[in-house]
Parts: sequence; C-alpha cells; structure tokens
Amino acid sequence: MKITIEEYTTLMEVLLEALKDTERAVKYNQNPEDKDRLEQHLMNKDHLLSLIKKSKQLEIQ
Repeated sequence: MKITIEEYTTLMEVLLEALKDTERAVKYNQNPEDKDRLEQHLMNKDHLLSLIKKSKQLEIQ
C-alpha cells in the first residue's frame, strides 16, 4: 500500500493531536504514575513534529 506525502502528513498531524489529548488528560488527572508516560509522550510529540516538518518540506519540493 502506498500513500502520498500529503496523506502521510495528515496521519502524522492526527497522531500529534492524539498525543496532545493524552498530554492534557495526564496533566488534568495529576496521577503520579502517569508522569513517566507523559515524558515518553512528549518525546513522541517532538519526534512527530519533526516528521511533519520534514514531510511538509517534501510537499513543497
């Protein structure tokens, strides 16, 4: 299955929104066990942001 760069970018943006929702939920719940998961989510979010930036650059080319 092949996807276009635009579809890939959209997928990454949807995943980013899901991570933002999780981040908000963890901060709202203030559950100590969630702190480690939040750190992992933030690393994933940074990685997704870099993937989105790269794919948008490819779209422009």
